[in-house]
Amino acid sequence: MVFHNDKFAEIKWDEANRIVITTYKGYMSSEQYRAVGDLVFECISKYKAIRLLVDCRNFITVRPEDQEWTMTFHTNRVFKAVGKTKYAMIMPSNMVQKQVVDKMVKSDKLGNQTFVTASVEEGMAWLRK
Repeated sequence: MVFHNDKFAEIKWDEANRIVITTYKGYMSSEQYRAVGDLVFECISKYKAIRLLVDCRNFITVRPEDQEWTMTFHTNRVFKAVGKTKYAMIMPSNMVQKQVVDKMVKSDKLGNQTFVTASVEEGMAWLRK
């Protein structure tokens, strides 16, 4: 089921596998990036999801202040809402963006399980385990 779809991101709820799937579509301002984060949180909270697939292949940029927002505020509120989560991160091909996403993944100090891959199929298979 499509929970949200616009020119910045698509957020889907896979009820059969209980996975929130977020697909980023390209460049976003800080305001747009955080608005998508708020919608992801809303979907996670509504369905009590503990599995997330985040498709970052089309990320253009995540500013340092947005990285910090993700690593502190956003991750903590998800943890408080549903506890530990299982993330599959689909990495961008752009080397700079790959480093940004990798930094955010490695910053998780809450004990979430994260699988990093270049393939949506591999990410979904890992989440279903």
